Amino acid sequence: MAKGLKVGDEVPDFSAIDLHGEAFQLNNEIQKGFIVVVFHRGQ
Repeated sequence: MAKGLKVGDEVPDFSAIDLHGEAFQLNNEIQKGFIVVVFHRGQ
């Protein structure tokens, strides 16, 4: 079982499709400044 991140842990890079159907890559967004990522459970 994978363990979760703890406060202060470095987040691994990942890519996903956002709610507008656009590609999102974490490392690209971090370079622009601070971000908040929210995950919603699908149906």
